[in-house]
Amino acid sequence: MAEGEDIRSSMMEEVLEASLPVHVASLAQARKENAAEIVKLQVVLSELEVSKNQNN
Repeated sequence: MAEGEDIRSSMMEEVLEASLPVHVASLAQARKENAAEIVKLQVVLSELEVSKNQNN
């Protein structure tokens, strides 16, 4: 029984290792998208601050 579990564990490990680059790429893409959203929000915040200063 232990040998079967070792084989199953080894196969699962291989699947996880094979899918790792896909997960890393997905995280990298999400990081880029988040960075772009942060920049957009910083621009909006700056515009709001300018508008606030003009109204005061």
